[in-house]
Amino acid sequence: MADNTKQDEPAQPTAATDASSEGGVDADKAPFVDDLIIWAEGLDVPRKLTQDALRKLPKLGPSMMPPINSLIKQGVTIAAIPTTSGIGAACYLVNLASLKKPDES
Repeated sequence: MADNTKQDEPAQPTAATDASSEGGVDADKAPFVDDLIIWAEGLDVPRKLTQDALRKLPKLGPSMMPPINSLIKQGVTIAAIPTTSGIGAACYLVNLASLKKPDES
């Protein structure tokens, strides 16, 4: 039986690739602080979403707020938000505020 684990793993870019894709960012320094690294099936490598880019994204419309607020109040970390037709997911909620950061002591 063939080992299929490699197919599910993101590509591992080298330090040289990281530096060139980051516009010359020094590979020895942290490339981000509180930015998001996103991996999804079909991407060649994980993607970085900076805090600045996150703030520029469009805000969620009022029709989606009731189910989102309900899930957040319940402390849900990750959820599939159903479509209005009830088939499949319209989007996914990732509640980063529900994740615990290590104590800074």
